[in-house]
Amino acid sequence: MSDCDTGRIAEYGTTYTKSESLLSIILQMLFDGIDDECLMNTNTFNDLWNFITNEGIESITRFSKYIAEDDLEYQINDDESPLYLALQLYNKEQVCQLFKQHKIADKDRLYDTAADKITRGGWLSGMQSVNRKIAPTKYTLLLKSISQFVQITDSPSVHANTSQLSEITASGKLKLLIYTLQ
Repeated sequence: MSDCDTGRIAEYGTTYTKSESLLSIILQMLFDGIDDECLMNTNTFNDLWNFITNEGIESITRFSKYIAEDDLEYQINDDESPLYLALQLYNKEQVCQLFKQHKIADKDRLYDTAADKITRGGWLSGMQSVNRKIAPTKYTLLLKSISQFVQITDSPSVHANTSQLSEITASGKLKLLIYTLQ
């Protein structure tokens, strides 16, 4: 951790550490092109946070001008990279909370599988990959809950890369997740 990273964390506190400090700190360290000026004058860090937590680790390619090319490839391609592990931990906490809320048992490591799939490809792809492991009635209710916290930023690059989404509501919440199962 550089002095700049340490200083930023000390100066701004939880402003840019979001709800998951480890993930936020790793993002700040890796994306060193998002300097203090960029952090204060743009929404770049918030956009990065929203993309990676909603669309998975591969979405960081949209922010390639803020990270060294070798670091970018390593973080995406290695399941043991710090960013992958931090994002997987973040997603595992979300999955556990949601699945327990809907009384979905952790049979055959379902929570780990879902967290891994979400980490790699985001909530939409991740949930589609485990839908056959969950009873349809519980799956539909689970997707309704997911739509409450999954946010997609309203930028042209999102719409261009999520052509499978038939509708994005005005507030940016995914509606297709629920629509496809009704």
